[in-house]
Amino acid sequence: NGRLIGVLGRRDLQAADHGAESRARRTRLRDIVPRDLFYCRETTDLAEAVAMMREHQVEWIPVLGIDRRPVGLLALADLPEESTATTTRGERKA
Repeated sequence: NGRLIGVLGRRDLQAADHGAESRARRTRLRDIVPRDLFYCRETTDLAEAVAMMREHQVEWIPVLGIDRRPVGLLALADLPEESTATTTRGERKA
């Protein structure tokens, strides 16, 4: 149906311990993709999206459109440094 059901990251793969190539070939993504999905909307404020990434300790977040279909992926590495400058509590630095 085109809707996002999960996002698999590097840490998820490491946690699943699929270092052996033969075992990795037999692993189905649906068995290891986390179901506790978080995302932002295309209307979400940038500062709020950055705060969500910090809260969940990730470097990217899926962006969904009004119909809950993926429209993009926001990555901290793609943002100007001043957009991501926050304190440890998620507050903007002055």
